[in-house]
Amino acid sequence: MSFVVSSWRPRSASWLQGDRCDEKCVWPVNSVYSNIEFWTYGATPSKMDDVEIDWYRTCSHLQSGECGKDCAWCRYSVPSDEPLGLQSDWARCRCYDDRPMRYANPCPNNEDTDRSRCGSNCEFCNMSWPADDTAMWFSSEAECRCVPKDRYKIEFG
Repeated sequence: MSFVVSSWRPRSASWLQGDRCDEKCVWPVNSVYSNIEFWTYGATPSKMDDVEIDWYRTCSHLQSGECGKDCAWCRYSVPSDEPLGLQSDWARCRCYDDRPMRYANPCPNNEDTDRSRCGSNCEFCNMSWPADDTAMWFSSEAECRCVPKDRYKIEFG
């Protein structure tokens, strides 16, 4: 695949069929291109692992935006150097925590319980902890989290 960007103000495009700009075109022309994304059919965008991200509130669903089925906490986010913040085209829901979790009893729906990780459209907000944490309920990371939809499907067989 190749990609060419050219910018000119010629009186004619005859120079374009040649190999260089001659006296008929105005040179130099200063152009700035930024935030260019290239996609091919069926491809998925790369994760922004090398970009510093600012994280905000929990998204309404675990699979909102760029969050996938293995996401344990989906949050609004934007690249740290983005001056428009959440108003930017780069602002979106991204997976903040994709570690496997274990889920237990439903979290109480009262003001003493922090259900902020569950999101506004969470059907089952349950106590959870990282699956490899042997402290389980007593883990320092035990919190109310939204149970992913594929975890509460009942399969008979």
